Order: sequence, then C-alpha cells, then structure tokens
Amino acid sequence: MDVGSFVQENKRWLLGCATGLVVFFIARSIVGSVYDPMPERRAARGVVQNAQTTEVYDRSGLAAAIAEQDALAAARKSLESEIGFAKSADFSFEGKGLSADEFLGKVGRERKLAILKAASERDVQVDQNRDLTWPPAPNGLEEIRSALFGIELIDETCARLFAAHDAVKSVDPQSQGLVSLRVGVETRRAARRAPVRGQKPGQVDVREFLEQERVLFEFRSDEATAMQFLESLRKQGRTLTLEPGLKMTHTGRRADPVVTTGSLIGIAFKQETKESN
Repeated sequence: MDVGSFVQENKRWLLGCATGLVVFFIARSIVGSVYDPMPERRAARGVVQNAQTTEVYDRSGLAAAIAEQDALAAARKSLESEIGFAKSADFSFEGKGLSADEFLGKVGRERKLAILKAASERDVQVDQNRDLTWPPAPNGLEEIRSALFGIELIDETCARLFAAHDAVKSVDPQSQGLVSLRVGVETRRAARRAPVRGQKPGQVDVREFLEQERVLFEFRSDEATAMQFLESLRKQGRTLTLEPGLKMTHTGRRADPVVTTGSLIGIAFKQETKESN
C-alpha cells in the first residue's frame, strides 16, 4: 500500500478520527466552565450567599447566566455521549467480595487469558509477557481504579481488533486479517495527581470530573482490517479516542502486512455530585 495515497484519499476521515487532544481541551474548557466556583456562577445556580448582600444580577442578567449554565451543562452531556467511555461494572471492585488488589489481580489474569485464547483461535501472534502490558503493583484505591480502567481499555481495544479481523474474514476467507498485536497502558503514575501547570488558585482541576488512560497499540494486518478497526473506535458512550500521530507503514511488498501504530485515550466522566445549598 502507498501510505501517502492512503492519507490523501482518507484525509477527511483521518482528521475526524484524530481529535483526541483537541477534544480533551474542549472538554476541559466546558467542564471547567460548568464547575467554575466563582461567586457569580454560584449565584447563577440560585445560591444565596447573604440576605443583605447587594444584588449582583438584575432579572435579565440572572436569566442570561442561568441560560449560559444550562448550555454549558448540555454541551458537557453531549461531549460525554460523543467522546466518553462509560466504564463497565465488571471492572469495578466495589461489591465483589474481594479486596481491591485481589480483584485487580483476578481481573488482570482473566482478561489476559481471554485475549490470548481469542488470539490463538484466530492465529494472531501475541506474546503474553511483552504484548499485553499495564503498570505493575499500583498503590492505593485510586491507582487500582486507574489500573482497572486501563485493563478495560486494553480488553476493549483487543475486542475491536478481533471483531475487525472477523468482519474482513467473513467477506474474504483468504484475506490476511489480523497477524499480530501489541497493546499496553502508558505508565504515568508519578504525574497522576500532580497539579495542573499554570493552575490559578480557585481554578477547577478537571481531573476531579474526568478520568483518562492512554493505550499504546501496534498491530500488523491487511489494509481492510486496519480500516475496519479504525472505523470502530467511535462508538456512542464507549468511544476510544484516537490521538494525532497515527502511523501506517508498509514494506512495499504486496504480500506483507501493514504495520499500524498509534495511541488511544479512554475518557470517563465521573458521576456528578450535587452541591449543597
């Protein structure tokens, strides 16, 4: 495959997929606006600070502020639907009768075995020690939740790769399909709770409202399987957001597979908590 021709022919589609960073900053702006703790926004939500305080808004100003707040909340809901990844309860340790670390170990073993079994059934090359990886031995409940989220994203990425393989094979049993895969969670625990650079006092840290994990992938396949996988990333409520930097390379020999590398972000919106009046 001529990668240059592929990019030119599919430029519009690729640009539509590769919106991870842009979308995240848009989401950050909107979520930050929704949860902006400034007094006038609290006033817009109907919070009365002091009965003797001079009125900040007249009726029209208050109505406009409330309308703006409603619009921002609607935008957040739309973002959650379009780019959010709703986590499955199967990857949550609450109510499972095991300690958090025991549950993490159990889920990690089970999902790795399931992926290896699915790969073996399709004759896809996967090294269990090298090709399926996530950060080891997390400390504390927050890091365990993050590790479980990462495992879920790996599981979902592999499931969509296998589905792409099956779809292509069902049309053309002689096609190459998926040849090999490598998927891993980016290790970045040290920066997980670091302050946002340039954050001012009173500013909202959107990490209180969003969770995200980054998955790095590399797989070899025919062109049709690669395209099928990339097209499957956008799914309402379970989107795997493709970041800029996708690479598709080919040796130039027709029989050789395409090597596709890139990164995905899973963005989970935390459940809102009601403010106290």
